[in-house]
Amino acid sequence: MAIGQSLKRSAHVAVLTGLLLPALLWGVVGCPSTEEQISEARDAVPAALERGDRDAARAAVAALGDAIPENPDELIELAKVLVHAGESPRALWVLEAGVENFPTRTDIRFLLASVALGLSNPAMARTVASQVPEDSPEHADAVFLLAQAELGLGNLESALTMLKQAEARYPDKPESRLVRIATLSSENRSEEAALAVEDAIAAVKGNPDQLRLERTFRKILVQIQIQQEQFEPALATLRPMVEADPTDSSSWQLLTQALAADGQAAEAVALIETNLAGEAPLAELYGLLGPLYAATGQAEKAEQALRSYAARSESPAAVEPLVRYLSIQGDAEGVEQAIREAIERFPDQGQLHVMHVEAFLMLGDRAAAKQATEIHRDLPNALDANREYLRARIELDAGNAEAAAKRLRSLAPKLDLAPTQYWLGRALETLGDFDGARRRFDLARQRDPAWPSPVFSLLGLAEARGDWQQVVGLARLLVSNLPQSREGWLLMSRGLVEIGNGEAALEATDAAKQALPDEPMIRVYHAHGLRLLGRREEALEEIEATLKEFSGEPAVVAEAAIVLGMLDRVSGGIDLLKRGLAEHPDDAGLHAAAAALLYDMGEVAEGDRSTDRALELRPEDPTPWVIRCAFRAANGLHAGAIADCTKYESRRPADPQGPYLRASAHWGAGDLAAAIEAYRRAAQLDPEDHRPLNNLAWLLAQQGDLEAALEAGQEAYRLAPENPNVADTLADLYLRKGLVARAIALLEPAHRQAPEMPDATLHLAQAYVRASRVQEARPLLESLDGALPPNHPLRPALKTALDGLR
Repeated sequence: MAIGQSLKRSAHVAVLTGLLLPALLWGVVGCPSTEEQISEARDAVPAALERGDRDAARAAVAALGDAIPENPDELIELAKVLVHAGESPRALWVLEAGVENFPTRTDIRFLLASVALGLSNPAMARTVASQVPEDSPEHADAVFLLAQAELGLGNLESALTMLKQAEARYPDKPESRLVRIATLSSENRSEEAALAVEDAIAAVKGNPDQLRLERTFRKILVQIQIQQEQFEPALATLRPMVEADPTDSSSWQLLTQALAADGQAAEAVALIETNLAGEAPLAELYGLLGPLYAATGQAEKAEQALRSYAARSESPAAVEPLVRYLSIQGDAEGVEQAIREAIERFPDQGQLHVMHVEAFLMLGDRAAAKQATEIHRDLPNALDANREYLRARIELDAGNAEAAAKRLRSLAPKLDLAPTQYWLGRALETLGDFDGARRRFDLARQRDPAWPSPVFSLLGLAEARGDWQQVVGLARLLVSNLPQSREGWLLMSRGLVEIGNGEAALEATDAAKQALPDEPMIRVYHAHGLRLLGRREEALEEIEATLKEFSGEPAVVAEAAIVLGMLDRVSGGIDLLKRGLAEHPDDAGLHAAAAALLYDMGEVAEGDRSTDRALELRPEDPTPWVIRCAFRAANGLHAGAIADCTKYESRRPADPQGPYLRASAHWGAGDLAAAIEAYRRAAQLDPEDHRPLNNLAWLLAQQGDLEAALEAGQEAYRLAPENPNVADTLADLYLRKGLVARAIALLEPAHRQAPEMPDATLHLAQAYVRASRVQEARPLLESLDGALPPNHPLRPALKTALDGLR
């Protein structure tokens, strides 16, 4: 059990729908009243968006009036401009009026269904799309959209069937296959998605009018191949694709992603550097080069590349990768400076001013943040939604989490972006609504998978709950995106130790040593992994070597002492802790480790004092409760054990260790019903652990529920077929059911593996007797009779068996 200091806190392929559908965001601005105004907005919006200036795009439609165009073509044009500018809610309102005013225009009806789907209203999209007549030009597109609506309503198989039928009915629309491909991919049905892409490529191959679509299909297939770690075919497609069009930034992005995921980051770096040395290189390549340098440990070059990207690009959005990189490095001053320089180039870009406010909050300068908020408010194209967002950020920074949460909740449907969801999660976390916070952090992660802050926050919540499986999964995600993340490697290693997966812990810590060669806790967790695999001497050597270098660090000393205790070096661990506590008398981790070892030595009063002191010093860490619970449960102090474990579970409800130990205490106290409930809970929390299932099977059999006992016993045996205790439990159940041959088949190898185990010996002898193999049973019973002490619990059953032989 790892009890050290609680931590403060290969990229996955994005869902393919990002390639297929426009981002339909938020907005609440007016509508045009003249054809000229619509035309002006139509021209201004694409230009602004191409510069990455969404605020300017919205400003291009902000001055338009509220009237609905009387001409249906103007109405459609207006709706498209609004969607393009990110004003989909207003577009929906315009189109609803258009359907009412022009009921025969099926193109308006189809566009309304599209916008409804983009605004996460699949029910409305299905209703509207189903009203598009079969003889209309929009019917084919309406069918595909209807299938997407079915998917949004959770009807996956219905959607896939509908898409296949539509593809067969409209073979002249190969681009429509993108919908089914995206659907299959988003549902993790990668093999089916790959087959669908290959069919789509075959449908357009050789058609000179479909070259662009064929290229898109090939990129999607490459994404699936990268996801499935099929790097060789992916690279075979991408290399000639980049050579044919070196100005295609998305091909470069896929190529570098594939090379990095295949362990060839150095080659990716060399390819980009070569291209950058040529004439008129793509500015975006600097943006790709920065993360590659970071992944290969070249921090200075990484920052330099990202600065080059920000300086060379004509888009204000190019500063964001640099800002994110500096934020991860904890360089708040560098973040503020980078944003200030970007504002000097793009003074009217509202999003930069929003980022400036957040930079000042990161620096702890609330006064400067408020001043920057006022500057943003006075911009000609400042949006109400961004103003509300900044007010909420200031409120949260000032400690008014309730007001911030209320404001952000109201804002989220209109400004459904990663920062809105993330800071709403932070506000809810402050208010104690951890389930709500988890939901918002997860939404933020979905909105921006590359942003690490939501993952850090989810890790913190998972660690606090004791959900070590989730900790491992999130930490893997973090280090795949941030290979130098100390927190990610430490939490992954700790999580694997906590769930008892020694092999994976060794694999993770070996990789972590490459990324963080000077991190002592990685070495300690490596020793934990060696111990879990039974490699005790190697674990001891690792601990002793680590202590020579880092004996002054309390977290290292605490974990090292625990490892020593688990290696039967308890007195050495105690001496180590005494020296550590002499230097750091108020370190909670050292007191918790001391409690564990003192209990192991039978020093109950001293152990209790260390437990209480650890809880006093760090009340947010419930680990001392489970340490004392384990000792009390093993020593007949059942009431105290139940109380301690109940407290631990209230703080870490996802950790199976709490209910598992509590079950043992209930069993010892004779409350078998409560023990059964607790073992079931432990098995539910960790379905891969055979121990609670094995004990559950035994208790259910004692209660007479043989069918349920067999179900639990068989599952425990599936998880641990080499464990003689598990085999013995299941064999005993088979004997109770009269399945003697099955019992013998389990008990013979169990007895050979653990001849000193009296239960398996007795059960095997009983099985032999029932199989009329008395001569084989006799020596087993006689040897057991000579080995068991007079008061052993198996004595009555042994006497009955021996009497039967006589």
